[in-house]
Amino acid sequence: MPPYLRIVNLIRTDISEGRLAPGDLLPSESELMRRHSVCRGTVRRAIAVLCRDGAIHTIHPEGSYVGSRSVPRRRLPRKYDLVAADLRQQIDSGRLPPGDRLPTEAELAKHYRVSQSTVQAAVALLRADHLVFTVLGRGVFVVDCRH
Repeated sequence: MPPYLRIVNLIRTDISEGRLAPGDLLPSESELMRRHSVCRGTVRRAIAVLCRDGAIHTIHPEGSYVGSRSVPRRRLPRKYDLVAADLRQQIDSGRLPPGDRLPTEAELAKHYRVSQSTVQAAVALLRADHLVFTVLGRGVFVVDCRH
């Protein structure tokens, strides 16, 4: 049996036996690679099969969840969630008013003691919630909700 199908079957078994419940976050690609001693392409192929069959769905940059998109997601917050939540609170409280530029990725990474990719994921969440927008070459700005 090809390695990707072995992973598909193991994840399906975890779902059917209740070790993975609807809304649960699957292990990351890196974790699945480590567990099954396979390359990223093999893991991605397994995830694609499970997505195509409707057993899971993927939300970028979060990961893959058991069940359809309509199932409430259950997972522990990640660092980028915490950074986004803090920035969201600053926007809501007015400490980051409409039109203000957010600190640079490097400044935010240093302030929150996270990687720049974590900051990028946090900003992507804020952008998806229409709280910030990017002007290439100028930075990320708080949306003015009054307009």
